[in-house]
Amino acid sequence: CAVVIAPIYFLVLGSFKSVEEFFAAPFGLPAHFGLDNYRRAWTEASISTTIKNSAIVTVSAVFISTVVSCLASYAIARLPFRGSMFWRLLFVGGLIVPVQLIMVALFITMRWIGLLGSLGSLILVYSTFGIPLGVLVLVGFFQALPKELSEAATIDGATAFQTFTRVIL
Repeated sequence: CAVVIAPIYFLVLGSFKSVEEFFAAPFGLPAHFGLDNYRRAWTEASISTTIKNSAIVTVSAVFISTVVSCLASYAIARLPFRGSMFWRLLFVGGLIVPVQLIMVALFITMRWIGLLGSLGSLILVYSTFGIPLGVLVLVGFFQALPKELSEAATIDGATAFQTFTRVIL
């Protein structure tokens, strides 16, 4: 517990110190507990813009990767087609590719399609890296559901997409 709490404690204490005070006594208490550093960080570092951008990227990437993972997983787990195991292994294979290995290719690609330095590039990359784990988890979940649920929906006249959205999800 102390290994986790001690760095957080020193981080919070350090946030109340001036730069000179921090280097003079990094583990000591600050001279006064004011919010000046927080005000400076909010205005000079544009924390409000950073929080807004982080929220946009996170919500968008999670939404896109969830939708794509659900659709791909349902198709792999429930729809009989040749090559479903290949697609499953291809998606899961994305988990073993380290980000550092494809960083240069990502940079070149984003520059080539004109998304370099935009929120769209982050959304695209984060969505793409979230899909393999989603497929890994959801394929197992969809395969564990009883087939009778899908069959009953089909007998009632539901299409494959309606079965997916109204019964499986």
